Amino acid sequence: RNYGQNAALSAGLDACTSDFAITMDVDLQDPVTLIPEMLHALDEEGYDLVNPHRADRKSDSFFKRTTAAAFYNTINKVEGRGVLPRNVNAFRGFNRRAYEAVKALPEKDRFVINEISAVGFRAKTIDIVRGERSAGESKYTVKKMFDYAFSLLSSGTSKPLYTPLIASLCFLAFSSFAFLAFFVFF
Repeated sequence: RNYGQNAALSAGLDACTSDFAITMDVDLQDPVTLIPEMLHALDEEGYDLVNPHRADRKSDSFFKRTTAAAFYNTINKVEGRGVLPRNVNAFRGFNRRAYEAVKALPEKDRFVINEISAVGFRAKTIDIVRGERSAGESKYTVKKMFDYAFSLLSSGTSKPLYTPLIASLCFLAFSSFAFLAFFVFF
């Protein structure tokens, strides 16, 4: 049964016992040829994390590029500390110290992509060009992308949960003003 990307990433990291771990999506869009360079950065250069960064998103639709940019802007603004590197996804490399720190976080419902960046270890960013999907089409509908983005946002901070409260208070203030204005001027 498919329990989602974060459950799969968590299970993989929980089972890992080696000195290094590489996580990636199963759609084969990430260049597996980069893995030796990632391992070199972790082993020889002493980095704790390697973040392959999508240098361009030209292969994505306009809608996907726009929503991705809005997502990264929003989450980094809400989190307030630039916790999620732009255009970096599940394709990551870890040394043991970094993946053990992620595993030690107390979250029950994990959002590994956010947690990787939050552990705060020395990271190297490598620019990549992501290939086309080798088979099939993405199962991420607009609703699934919105749900995932909201879950990721709300897992790190409660700020998005205050939005309806603030909107309600603003509406209440405006309605009260309009009500009073109606009786004063009419």
